Amino acid sequence: MIKHFVRCMAALALVGFAAAAHSETKLAVIGFQMSSETHARVVNAARDAAKEKGWDVQVLNSKGDMSAHIHQFENLLLTKPAGIIIAMGKPLQAEEQFRKAKEAGIPVVTVMSGTSPHALFDIAVNEYSAGAQAALYLLDHLNYQGNILTQRFEGNVGTRIRGKILDVVLSENTAVKQIGTHTMARTASWRDDVMAGMNALLLKNQGKVDGI
Repeated sequence: MIKHFVRCMAALALVGFAAAAHSETKLAVIGFQMSSETHARVVNAARDAAKEKGWDVQVLNSKGDMSAHIHQFENLLLTKPAGIIIAMGKPLQAEEQFRKAKEAGIPVVTVMSGTSPHALFDIAVNEYSAGAQAALYLLDHLNYQGNILTQRFEGNVGTRIRGKILDVVLSENTAVKQIGTHTMARTASWRDDVMAGMNALLLKNQGKVDGI
């Protein structure tokens, strides 16, 4: 499901450059922080989709550094690619580079970055809607009663929004109780942190958990 969604995002992004496409089309893709799986998935999907079209693709990783991100963007403007895709970028902080790209006639498409008047469009998930759908999907399966555990991550705006929406849903459905929660740490071994945290909660609440 996630892989399909990412491929769809990549396809949508490439639509923005279709008019300029030819055998020597050069596409640049910037991932803001490729150590993040979500950033890497988007970049890799865009790269693969462009290569399937026979396009020349340059991939850059800003490594979460805003100054490096702006520097990479500036350098791309000098090479004048047919288009630029930016995964999880910062249009407000890089507004000058977005403006220069538009003035140079270089189309820019962003993914999960927020909109910019200088970009073609931003491909994004409505985190508020996604949070509500996920919460209600779980409550439907619980028949709106029972005990749940939650796994949260406060370091990302998307997961933070979904957590807040879950809290709103729970506040209106008081027969469902959150009996334990774990907040993920931003570490390279985040999977281990999530597994350890959730296993500890499951052991502590053995026999009492109806959903996660």
